[in-house]
Parts: sequence; C-alpha cells; structure tokens
Amino acid sequence: MTLEDCSSKTQAGAAVNDPATANSSEDPHTPHAATLDPSANDFVPSQSPPSDPPTPEPSENPYLAAYWAVLFALEQLESGFAVDAYMTLLRASPFASRPATPTQVSKLVAHVGKIRFQLNTGRFEHAMDELDKAKELWNAPEGRIGGQVRGVPWEAKVLRMKALEGLEDYDRLLQYADELIEDNPDDPPVPYYYKSLAHYHLGDLDEAEKYANEASEQAGIRKIEGLDSLLDRISRISTLKKAGNDAFNAARYDGAIEKYTEALAVDRNNNAIRAVLYTNRGIAHAKNSNKTQAMSDYRSSISLHPSYLKPYRLLASIYRKSNDLYSALDYLNRALRQPGLKGEEREAVEREREEVAREKKAQDEKEREEREERRRREQEEREERRRRAKAARETNHYTVLGIAVGATQTQIRIAYRKKALETHPHKGGCAEKFKKVQAAYEALCVKSAGRAYGGGSDDGGRNSYSRSYSSRHYSDEEDSSDDYDSDEDEYGSGDF
Repeated sequence: MTLEDCSSKTQAGAAVNDPATANSSEDPHTPHAATLDPSANDFVPSQSPPSDPPTPEPSENPYLAAYWAVLFALEQLESGFAVDAYMTLLRASPFASRPATPTQVSKLVAHVGKIRFQLNTGRFEHAMDELDKAKELWNAPEGRIGGQVRGVPWEAKVLRMKALEGLEDYDRLLQYADELIEDNPDDPPVPYYYKSLAHYHLGDLDEAEKYANEASEQAGIRKIEGLDSLLDRISRISTLKKAGNDAFNAARYDGAIEKYTEALAVDRNNNAIRAVLYTNRGIAHAKNSNKTQAMSDYRSSISLHPSYLKPYRLLASIYRKSNDLYSALDYLNRALRQPGLKGEEREAVEREREEVAREKKAQDEKEREEREERRRREQEEREERRRRAKAARETNHYTVLGIAVGATQTQIRIAYRKKALETHPHKGGCAEKFKKVQAAYEALCVKSAGRAYGGGSDDGGRNSYSRSYSSRHYSDEEDSSDDYDSDEDEYGSGDF
C-alpha cells in the first residue's frame, strides 16, 4: 500500500461527522493531517488532528504505525503544517503522555521562522531578539521529548552564532563560541569554526589559523560552510604578511611595501587585519623617508579600526618630531579614549602624553614671549619711522629755504624774504614754489612767533598770520611791487 492508497481511505462516518470536511470546497481526499488510530494497522487521514490527542494504546503492528506516522508527518511538513506534523508524530510516540502543547509548538515554529527570515534579510538585531524570546520557551520546565530534553537546541545555538557574525560583534561571538566548546567539547565542530572566524576578524591570525585547523580536523569528511574559504584567506594573508616582515627586517622597504599591499587586497572586509597591514606599510614608508604616505597609511588604519592603538602613537611621534605638539597631543588623547586600553599599554600612552603636554606648555610660553618681543620691536620700529619722517620733513623745509639745518630764527626770516621775492607770482615767480616756501617758513618758525602774535590760539597764531599775510599778498590787482617792498621793510623791522 502506498501513501496515496492510505490517504484515499476514510474512516466510517468521518466525512459525515466532520463539518469542516463537508463544507470544504477542496478535494476531500487531499490529505492535510493524519489521525492515528493506535488499535488499527493503518492510519486514517483527516482535515486536522484533535488539539488534545488520545493516549495511544498498544498496537498490533507498532513498527508499521511508526512508519506511516513518519510518512504522514513528512507530507504535512511539506504542506506547511508543522504543528499538525508534530501531532501526527506525537500519537506514534511513546512519550505521548507528556506532550508539549500545540500552542507552545506553534509559538516556537513562528519564532524559528522569524529568526531564519531575519537572518536571510540581514536584520540581525531582530534575529537576536527573537532568539531571546524563543529561549524562554526552550527553557520551559516541562522540557521536550517527555521532559528528557531541556534548554536551547543545537540548531538555535548555531543561529545565534550566525546572528553575531552578521552583527560583526566578534568579541561576543568569540565569548559565545568559547562557552559552547567548554560546556560541550564533544559537540559538532561548528563552534571551532566560529571561534576561528572571530579571531580572524579581531586581527589575530595565529589563533584564527589554530582553531580553523581544529574545526577542519574534527569535521573530517563533513563540510562546514565557509571553513575552506576562511582557511584560504588566513593562509594567503599570513604568507604575504610574513614575507613583508622579512623584507622589512632585511631593510628592503620597497619589497615590504609591495607584500603588504598584496595582502591588503586579499580580504577587503576584514578591517582589523587591514588596519595592521596599513600600519606596517606606513612604517615601511617612514623608513623610506616618505613621511606623507606613512601618515596617510596611519590615518587609513585608524579609520578602519579605531580601537587599534599603534597608529595613534606613530602619528603622535611624527607630529612631535615636527614640533606640532598640538596635533601630537590630540592623537594621544584620542588613543586614551579608546575602549580596551588597559594596563602597561595605557600607562605608556599616559606617560607619553604627559611629556608632550610639558613640551607644549614650554612651547606656548616661549611663543608668548616671542610675541611680546615682536610687538615691542614693532613699536620701536614705528617710533623710529616717525622720528625719521619728522627729521626728513624738517630737513626738507630747510632745503626749500636754502639754509642749513638748525639755522636761527633770524637766518630763517632772512632766507624766507629772499625766497619769497624770488618765487612770488607777482614778481614773476611760481605760485607752487611760493606756497612751499611759505609752508617751510611756517613749519620752522611761524608757529612759535604766532603764539606771541596771535594770543595763544589753538593754531599757535599761524592761521591768523597766514590770513594776514595772504590778504596783503593776494588781495587784488591793485597790489604792486611797491606795496611788496613796503612789506619787506616791515619784515626788516625785527618785530616779526
């Protein structure tokens, strides 16, 4: 008898007594669920199993009953009726006296379905939430298989490791894999693979290779998805990195740079390994006196893996040697803010920061003194320029009048009269030159004389004298040479 033959038979009165079957538009012979009659040698399909299955009685042919129960359960699973399949298998089970409730099974089926969907769609945080919710059901006191099994099933542990991998939380993945290995060392080798993967993404190639080989040995002929690819990447990066280190130690810095560059191209998704390779290449560039490229590699390392501390100190060292203590102090402070910096390494960074801070304080004090000295020199230079400009102006006035610097008031007046006669416009001279002569005379002696003549005005009497002088010499066309001669006699009186 085939599965189809068994499914085509119906129990007497089953179609009449089941209203769901009577009202269904589907083919009544299409099996959706199976009901096991423990007293019969075969199974009778029905639309759905009862929610509370009866306790099985001894069957005349228990092996045949179990065989058909498995077949029907498979058919139900392929049709999407997981809870119904569970009930089918339960009726053929010797643990039917203490079954899990269909509601509990249904909830777990829903959780597992959500977990797989979220893992497949990259929603790893949601998958972790669903795993935590399902964990409460898996840890229920009644357990599974009649109370013989309790706790999180193995498949769920694998799903949690996949979720942690998707979150790129490799510290937690390493911790969880360690817990699984410690609790159940004889379990399948999958935790060793994930432990290797965590070490690999945390930048520890030696430990990654060790546990990848352990997983491979334990798996034997069985395949662990991703293990071969992981071993290949570890091997290639380790080989290229070692070749770069050997070239560096032999002072062949160009060769070291080439090998590190090749290693960088192996896996562009491993930020921790790439950060180490960028740092190593930067050190080789620095040895080649290429400071600009070295600093660029150090910055790339920091951007890929901010908690990797070595490039911070290397950049701080370059800035310190360049006397850019502000930038050096900034990178050391950024290093100290990174989580995970503890013990001797933290103490070393703190000592270096204190040294740079002292140097910067001394540098700031020196720069302050230099600024003050510069301001003082600039003030002295401005005063010297003003003094020279004043001396130049005075020298020019003496030159305009044709006398030596330091001439007496009498010599100045005599020279002025002579130059005024020569340059006066009414005497055939140049008005512009006459104005210069008048300005030179006023600058040299009219101001002091004007104080006595003008009665101590704000302008020293110069304007009153100038207006008086101008009214005499520029009044109108009635002015004559005789009038100017009379002025000359007035200047000669000595009253001026």
